[in-house]
Amino acid sequence: MMAAAGAQSRADQQAEIEFGELTVKNVRQLQVLNEDVFPVKYGDKFYKDLVSSPEDTRLAYHCDVLVGAVSWRVEPRPADSAAKPVGTSSAAVQSGSRRRLYIMTLGVLGAYRGLGIGARLLECVLSYCKSAAAAGLDDVYLHVQTNNDDALAFYKRFGFEVVSTIEAYYKNIEPTNCFVLQKKLALE
Repeated sequence: MMAAAGAQSRADQQAEIEFGELTVKNVRQLQVLNEDVFPVKYGDKFYKDLVSSPEDTRLAYHCDVLVGAVSWRVEPRPADSAAKPVGTSSAAVQSGSRRRLYIMTLGVLGAYRGLGIGARLLECVLSYCKSAAAAGLDDVYLHVQTNNDDALAFYKRFGFEVVSTIEAYYKNIEPTNCFVLQKKLALE
């Protein structure tokens, strides 16, 4: 009885997390994590692009084990005619035009979910959005598979809204449709 009285519920726990940056030496760890977390397989080019822009990825370690990660890129608004070259870091996108941040991946190993790790990774992204390097960002957006209720609830807690549905977005997984979630950023 005594042990139960002092125990925290899983939802109230905060895991001790250290954040790290992506390097050539740990990119394989990220690839293994992503293969475990996501139904989509990302190719070698995806990881080469990430390594070329390491400031756009945060890794979450618990007891020196990679348990979560987030990767993003800054893009011109769709109305902008110039597309961002592949492999260009967020810092390299011109700051003169309106831009948006795209969360490419945000995932936490199943055994570590519910410990606040995903929230802290998302906070890394939102903090970046407030930084001088991110001046001119209008919004943050991402894609979520239409059957991923946990992810939808998670992002809605942070003020993201479903703004559209894309049919047949995913290949080789079911369902193939995704929601586009967006969070508007305060203009400064």
